[in-house]
Amino acid sequence: MLDHTLHELHRETAFKEFISTLPSLLLKPKIHENTIQIINKIVLRYRNWIHKELEANYNDIIENVKKIEITGSEDEKQSRLMICNLFYFLDTEIFY
Repeated sequence: MLDHTLHELHRETAFKEFISTLPSLLLKPKIHENTIQIINKIVLRYRNWIHKELEANYNDIIENVKKIEITGSEDEKQSRLMICNLFYFLDTEIFY
């Protein structure tokens, strides 16, 4: 029977390592809007696993937000703001 809660998967080291690599996608020259949304959801759910990587790449991600090409977005400004707001969990500020 399938475990719809995925508790076993969430205990796997490989899954935690995968989650921790997601901030590196924000350093690429191009990203899809859906990826930004998923990373935001993951940060909400697994912030303890992703916090160190977000903090380590803070300056580079913020700098890349200015120039990253966002595909599939109806509102690029909102998409860029969504990336910046990932850091709400680091310093409790929302960037406007």
